[in-house]
Amino acid sequence: MTNLSVIIPFYQTEHGLLRRSINSIVAQNSSVNIKIITIDDGSPADISAEVIGIKFPNNISLEIVKKTNGGVSSARNAGLDIVTDDTDYIAFLDSDDVWNENHLSTAVQALHEGRDLYFSDNERPGFHKSYFQEICPALVHSSHLKENGIREINNESFIDLLLRSFPSQISTAFARWNAIKSLRFEETFKMAGEDMIYVMRIALAAKGICFTDSVGAVCGKGMNIYFSSINWQSPRHIPRLVDELQLYKYIENTHQLSQKNKSWAKYMAKDTRRKITYFLIRNFIILKKISPIINYKALNSDKLFFALLPINIPISIFCLIIQRYYSN
Repeated sequence: MTNLSVIIPFYQTEHGLLRRSINSIVAQNSSVNIKIITIDDGSPADISAEVIGIKFPNNISLEIVKKTNGGVSSARNAGLDIVTDDTDYIAFLDSDDVWNENHLSTAVQALHEGRDLYFSDNERPGFHKSYFQEICPALVHSSHLKENGIREINNESFIDLLLRSFPSQISTAFARWNAIKSLRFEETFKMAGEDMIYVMRIALAAKGICFTDSVGAVCGKGMNIYFSSINWQSPRHIPRLVDELQLYKYIENTHQLSQKNKSWAKYMAKDTRRKITYFLIRNFIILKKISPIINYKALNSDKLFFALLPINIPISIFCLIIQRYYSN
């Protein structure tokens, strides 16, 4: 019998979201043994109220682990740390996302055929109905169609697209446990990049990567630090950029990657330093404040950020003047 562990990090303020996520697992058309590992990361919403009354079939069990708040990467790692050796496959599901029917059975079949990583298309209401079609159309064109609608993509092509478009949303991902059991999420990233680095690590080690272009998961509107930080007015906007800077530096220094991807990461890091400078000055001049939640330790460790300030400050001030001129 196939054994699957599904890790759900839980930190929500709205009640009912986790129940929807777990029920979407229970509703899957599959006979594999499923262990749902839910990590309560100090959630304001009571986890016991979320799971009470859910009827689990004999092949599905639930384990709840409570811990102090440490962020989504810390929660996922806590789940990975207790996955047992008899596990065949591992999957992830965020606590406000749901799986569509047959997502699990399709993933398990794809991995049964010898591949190490599987993912699918996803929908995020209000943003996109199909991530592959609307944001990463190159993914399908870079793949080869196999039986049962499974598409295979070579590791290098996948990593190229992963870094630029991140098509493998974590709530759609399944992986072979023996291939990834030593890998963990990078806990230093709080606002952005932790999923990308983890999937990149899997892809660098994977023997076979595949996906389907059907929507396997629908992303919800619960607590999402990344999406809440996209707005310029958000106090998390600059901290997210700082995390993205650290992400690009990490990619640039990953020796297994191609020189093309390292050069791309170097360019993105340079561009992100300009953005951070611009928003720091903008917030200081217009909002009269500096964000208290910026990872200043990470920023201080980036020597190029300070070396480029004599160039980036005048450019930022000029951009602010032009922006104010055209807004009046």
